[in-house]
Amino acid sequence: MKRLYFILASALVIFSVFSCRKTDIQEEGFGYLYVSLEKDESEDLVFKSEPSEDQIFSLTVYNPLDQQVGHVDDYRELGQNPMTLPAGNFSYKAVASSGNNGAAAFGEPFYTGSTDFQISNAQVTNVNISCSLANVKVTASFSDEIKKAFSEYVLTVSNGLGELVFSNISDPVTTDEEGYFSVTDTLFWSLHLKNTDGAVYKTLEGKCAGVKPRQHYNFQFSLGKED
Repeated sequence: MKRLYFILASALVIFSVFSCRKTDIQEEGFGYLYVSLEKDESEDLVFKSEPSEDQIFSLTVYNPLDQQVGHVDDYRELGQNPMTLPAGNFSYKAVASSGNNGAAAFGEPFYTGSTDFQISNAQVTNVNISCSLANVKVTASFSDEIKKAFSEYVLTVSNGLGELVFSNISDPVTTDEEGYFSVTDTLFWSLHLKNTDGAVYKTLEGKCAGVKPRQHYNFQFSLGKED
């Protein structure tokens, strides 16, 4: 399992834990945070997707008030420029992510993971962040019979916020693309068909409910059978 590492150095300051109450942190020196990223390999998923080797993970750190206290676009930057954080008896949250969590896009999976941690004086805190696919993957398959009988076959998929079109007449063709959607519980789909004689068929429509992150929906179409 590939692991990625960085170190965060910490400084000591007085830190406000709640807006109406303060907690004084005793000055005790410096502490260090040791972080690794790993892939989620749970066995109970409909679909498991893994980050590619060249994906870049950003890291954002939040304090107990959910205020951002640190961020880097590429966590590997911390190897040369450590992030300074206060040490004390409170917890931070580290959030790692790779990609954009948009409504719908081709070829743009969004991975994320988070964990809580504390920074202690003169100690190394070992933290592991497991990142997994946070959106749902959609692909389309058309049988050879479909491809021979129809000059146009266009599948439109939507999650209610955005849509993707898997089309053999677009430029470029998108029928073999991998689509990624933010999770809204439901996927809606419609299929447009025009045969080689120019006749347009009634649009086929349907929906998939109970959609969850990390699932893969492969819409398969063939003559005489619809999956």
